[in-house]
Formats: sequence, structure tokens, C-alpha cells
Amino acid sequence: MGIPTENFEVVNVNQGFGNISTRILESINKKFPIIKDGVVNLNGRKHIGKSIDNDKFLLTEKEYEKIAPSLKAESNKLVELLGVRFKEMEVPFSEEVKIDELLAVKIYEEYAEPHTSRLILSFIKSHSSFPISKLCNYFKENVLVLRDVAILLEDENILDALHYMKLARLIRPDGIQINNKIAEYEEIIKQNSL
Repeated sequence: MGIPTENFEVVNVNQGFGNISTRILESINKKFPIIKDGVVNLNGRKHIGKSIDNDKFLLTEKEYEKIAPSLKAESNKLVELLGVRFKEMEVPFSEEVKIDELLAVKIYEEYAEPHTSRLILSFIKSHSSFPISKLCNYFKENVLVLRDVAILLEDENILDALHYMKLARLIRPDGIQINNKIAEYEEIIKQNSL
């Protein structure tokens, strides 16, 4: 047909997202769905085109237990209809997700947007093997990371939260939320020292 094919990129369309990528996208989709009330949600996530990990997505044993009764009922119906060859024999499980520092940096760089920054950092924090504040060493000039890490720390360590929020203010001195949070943290520290 005369169509030049040298610039075509071959893609395996049956490729899935990895275990961690799937879990991150599920968290984002819950909070920022692409479709909301039947229309496109302009605050929804943007298209995410690649997986940051290659581990196959599997449920953890705990997740599986929540749906096991309905899966067993479905499996029994398949056996009735199609025979014992179609019975699910063994279900493989995923280990609990653990994120190290370098993977956390990769996750944030690949998936975070201004409106999803805190959600991504919260996901990393809940699955990480290191203090979330260490990410600030990798993103020293990223006001979103500094601000959102401070907010994630405010219930655990108000002094650290104040420190990272002040670093955010160095980048964005007129940031309303940043300045309000600093005033809030300073008031909490003042009240706690009385």
C-alpha cells in the first residue's frame, strides 16, 4: 500500500501494568476519577502510559479473602456448566507492597501531578521502608513535595512539618496555603510549649 513503516513502534497490546503501578492508579482513580457523574472530570488524572514496575498484579491474601466467597460461588457455577477442568485450583498472591527510596523517586516523577502530589506521597509513605521526609532530599526545589511532605508529617512531628513547610516558603514566599500552614504550625508549637 506504500505506507512507510520505519517509524512504526511495535507495542504488545496485551501488556498490563505492574503490581505497584496498578495500585497507585487505583488510588488516583478513587480520588480523581476520569469520569464523574457521567461527564469527563477535568480534575481527573491524566493519561498514564507506562508502568514503573514489571511485577504482575496480584491480590494479596488479605485482599483475596474479601472476595473469596463470591469467587468460589462463581467457580462452582463454572464447574457445573463446563466440568471440573475449569475449576480454579490455586490462586497466586502478591506480597505486601514495599517501596524503597529510588522506586519512590521514580513513582513520584512518573505519576505525580499538582493535584495528585499529596495522594502519591501518601501512597508512598504507607508502603515505604524509609521516612517520607527523605524524598525531600531528591526534590529540594519542588515546592509540592516540600509542602505535601510537611502536611503528611503534621500529625506525627510538627517540628519537621514546620521545617519542610519553611523550605517550601523559600521557593514560594507568597503561597497562601504555605504561609497559613506555617502560622498554624507555629501556633501549635507555641501552645504545646506552654
